[in-house]
This record gives sequence, C-alpha cells and structure tokens, in this order.
Amino acid sequence: SSTAAATAKERAGPYKHLMTGVSFMLPCVVAGGLLIALAFALGGIHANEDAAAGTLAHALFEIGAKGGFALIVPALAGYIAFSIADRPGIAPGMIGGMIAANLGAGFLGGIVAGFIAGYGVAGLNRLIQLPKNLQGLKPVLVLPLLGTLLTGLSMIYAVGTPVAALLGFLTEWLRAMQGSSAILLGL
Repeated sequence: SSTAAATAKERAGPYKHLMTGVSFMLPCVVAGGLLIALAFALGGIHANEDAAAGTLAHALFEIGAKGGFALIVPALAGYIAFSIADRPGIAPGMIGGMIAANLGAGFLGGIVAGFIAGYGVAGLNRLIQLPKNLQGLKPVLVLPLLGTLLTGLSMIYAVGTPVAALLGFLTEWLRAMQGSSAILLGL
C-alpha cells in the first residue's frame, strides 16, 4: 500500500502541474480556433490572405491566430510553473514558453520550460533568504527576474534546440505515416 501511495503522490506532482497548464491553455485554444473557424465561415478559405485585409473575416483570423494561438505555449508553460511555484513562477514560465515557441520547440518545449521555471523558482525561493524588510521584493522582483534568467538561458543554450529537433522529427514521422501507414497512424 505504501507503493501505491508513492505512485499516487508522484502522479499528483508533475501530472497535476501538467494538467494545470493544460487547463489554463485550453481557453486560448478554444477561443483562437473558433475565431479562425468563424473567419473561414465568413470569408472563405482565403480569409487569412493579404487580399482579405480590412475585412471582418481577416480581423477574426488575426485575433484567433496571432492572439489566441500565439498564447497557447506561453500559457501552458506559465501555468505549469504557477502550479509548482505559485505566482512568482508565472512570468518565468510564460517567457520560457514564448522562447520555446520562437525556437520552434512548440508545446514540448513549453512543457519543458514550464517545469524548468516552476522547479527553478521553487528552488530559488528556498535558497534565497532576504531580510524581513526586503521580503516583499522576493515574489515580485527577485524570483521572477532570476527565474526568467534561469529559464530563458536554459531554453536558449541547452533545451530549446534539441526539443525543437525532437518535435520536428515527430512531426515528420507522423507526416510520413499519412500515406503508407494510415492504419498505424490512426491507432
């Protein structure tokens, strides 16, 4: 029974943090996707092209794609970090997620950034001891700044490129399966 309790606790840790990130990311996915669908319903398949600029359909597409969808990975990473380290983890997580998206590491990079930011900020919070009169600076200045540095530098110099390569490999592998292995892909 102690093994079952340890397994349940382990699942509640990282799994809970991942699910928190996903639950905060979903409204961006839903809003962005529905606005893009409305854009295509109103303006046809070319609603996103420059020729449609100035139309309501083009505006809806811009809001959905460049607003809602652009926030998917940062929201995922930010709220994974929030689940681990509370409010001081949000900025490092979201910024790490934005870096992951910009590096082409996608949602996998966002997950990694969220965990780096969350556990990094939680660790910094335990390590850094400030005098009582400076404690108020810790959650709004010290932890977000140092957590963002840790997460950003980790993503740029260590994690982002390999995760982007992994995501590219997985995408190509799935794309290659579309024709010849459609049944396996479906499974």
